[in-house]
Amino acid sequence: MKIIATIIIAPCHAGNPNVKSSTDSSEVTPVHVAASAGHLACLQLLVQLGGDVLARDSKQLTPIDHANISGQELCLNYLHSILCKCVPTQCIVCVYNITLELT
Repeated sequence: MKIIATIIIAPCHAGNPNVKSSTDSSEVTPVHVAASAGHLACLQLLVQLGGDVLARDSKQLTPIDHANISGQELCLNYLHSILCKCVPTQCIVCVYNITLELT
């Protein structure tokens, strides 16, 4: 999956997993794209490369929101495991689909 991540971030983002889209007004990052598309291995690699899991797009959605909206359960669970150290079935974030507000 390193090849996929490289394809996603290398040409237009100079290898930066946090650069927002310049082709439209969505302001999504490669992390948003991988989460939305369900590319778990790619998402994991992007996070390892410093991808921001709390980045917001033009609609103020985070990658976990994109994974949830797209029904990408594996990516949703992965992002949840990074952002919230709890039991997923008892977590208000998972149960009520609330965007995490971390400061």
